[in-house]
Amino acid sequence: MEKITFTALYDQLAPQWDEQFPANLQRLHCLVELGVPGPGLRILDAACGTGRMLPLLLEREPAQILAVDLSQGMLSQAAARCADPRVQFLCGDVMELKEGEFDCVLLCDAFQHFENRGSLIRKMQHLLAPGGRLTICYPCGRANVNAHYLSSNDAEMLMPLPAARTLAASMESCFNVDVMIDSPQFYVVGGIRL
Repeated sequence: MEKITFTALYDQLAPQWDEQFPANLQRLHCLVELGVPGPGLRILDAACGTGRMLPLLLEREPAQILAVDLSQGMLSQAAARCADPRVQFLCGDVMELKEGEFDCVLLCDAFQHFENRGSLIRKMQHLLAPGGRLTICYPCGRANVNAHYLSSNDAEMLMPLPAARTLAASMESCFNVDVMIDSPQFYVVGGIRL
């Protein structure tokens, strides 16, 4: 699906998104604990959607958060949820960000939207400072994600999630993978930038 069509679809879905797809805050909290190892960090919430993770990320006392999403509608929902001055919002493609110095990048509940995953992994490496952490995660299992998205009408814009060990292997040239969970409750692959 073309980016403009994809963006228009999510702009339309944004006002009802949180009601239609309620968050499991306990599971999201676990993902934040895994992805943000301490306070004072510069965090990129890549493909932030409606900003569900932002309040939990702020609990980790970051120095700053950049919340990025392609959909202005989703980003508007995120901005309405969070008025903390440490959070900046950017409507755009994370693949077009200039190289940065983030300490953590979280890509939560969005990996299935990226077709060229090798390029995405290399881009995330370039956005991180040396020793920075990338966490690709979902607050549910891979089978659940694949069954839900691939049976939807929007399946043409989605790529199935691979087994966590497969994703970890594809990240090894850029990251020291130290978290790999592929359970019915969580899908998490994370590591430290080499």
